Amino acid sequence: MVALIKGTKAPAFELTGLDGKRYNLQMSASSTGLVVLAFFKVSCPTCQFTFPFLERLHKNYPNANIWGVSQDDVGASGAYAKEYGITFPILIDEGLKATVNYDLSTVPSIIRLDKNLAIQQTSVGFVRAELEELNQAVAGAINHAVVKLFQPGEDIPALKAG
Repeated sequence: MVALIKGTKAPAFELTGLDGKRYNLQMSASSTGLVVLAFFKVSCPTCQFTFPFLERLHKNYPNANIWGVSQDDVGASGAYAKEYGITFPILIDEGLKATVNYDLSTVPSIIRLDKNLAIQQTSVGFVRAELEELNQAVAGAINHAVVKLFQPGEDIPALKAG
């Protein structure tokens, strides 16, 4: 992930979501000021652990653009979204073009972009502190009070490798 350094411009793309809509990264980022990309594979145990927390982020801040970018087909990605209760957009990276353009070799890979597609944060695997940082940044970007991402009493590890 050499290309994903904070401050560098992320490659733009347009992908189709499970809902059949086309999602244009450049247009969404410039209109909302923020996009969070979460690249994943349905068979990845760390992705399966991480995505329910990204869904919490989505529910806490419904005006934020959080997109899952699946390296699998529509059928498998739809089943994954249903099984893990994911309601934010899941985009299909056909031919893995976006994955290759982002130089990704590990999932989950989470990338927070600003309105100019400048990378503001990257996180690989499950890193609790980085998800907490993401939570704060998303709240700030949309002028929303911060909502706790992790609940008291939950046994959440500091990290899980991707």
